[in-house]
Amino acid sequence: MSAADSLGAPLPGESWQRETTLADLEATAEFAHDLAEHLRRWDLVVLTGGLGAGKTTFVQALGEALGVEGQISSPTFVLSRIHRAVADGPDLVHVDAYRTDAQGLESLDLLATLPGSVTVVEWGRGLVEHALVGSGGSWLDLELSSIGPSGQGSVLASRPADAGHRPLKPAASGAGETQSPQDVPRERDVPRGSIGSRSFCSEPHSAGTPESEAAGMVAGIQTDFSETDQDTDGTPRRAVLRGYGPRWPEPRSGTMS
Repeated sequence: MSAADSLGAPLPGESWQRETTLADLEATAEFAHDLAEHLRRWDLVVLTGGLGAGKTTFVQALGEALGVEGQISSPTFVLSRIHRAVADGPDLVHVDAYRTDAQGLESLDLLATLPGSVTVVEWGRGLVEHALVGSGGSWLDLELSSIGPSGQGSVLASRPADAGHRPLKPAASGAGETQSPQDVPRERDVPRGSIGSRSFCSEPHSAGTPESEAAGMVAGIQTDFSETDQDTDGTPRRAVLRGYGPRWPEPRSGTMS
């Protein structure tokens, strides 16, 4: 099954598309470092990829390149983490929309942090783009997939069918400017169990139960999947990067060329 089939088609209207083969996790990290050179405040990156695709490695390397504080990990039991910039660069807002819906994402008030941050939303395709940047806005769509023996990109998991894939309410004109980044708390880990959506989980379920199977979790494992990026360190990956809107009219040098 192709990545596009499992993950859902990207939104139409991209200005360009670039495909890159990444030999291993080290190459994935280098890809993130290259991309970070082009990112600034207000930028939105919608990140999609399945099991072993390298999403965590990508975000960790991106945070390192941006110079933010705090350990970056897969935000399985929180919806959002804000990693503050150590110097004068943008903060990094890392969001996991895998098991949530529009209601859960609206409660994060991402418009308040957007002006001072690079915002990365995992599994946010079709949920966040127009809501955060408006109908004429700009964003990057990055799809990571492991490359199977046949050379085709593949994933081993898709977005849960019960996670309401309804788009957020469109951003109003001037949205995101009503609250400065300084007004946002320094630490903002939002537990999944603190927001009223049926798809949130605040702690692992017992192994072998229908709930644990539905959530993709077993006791003692704190990710949506039992396999980590490191388990597939040497697996080649495919990165497909798409640019949308006036900010990204054409690929930049390096990663995007």
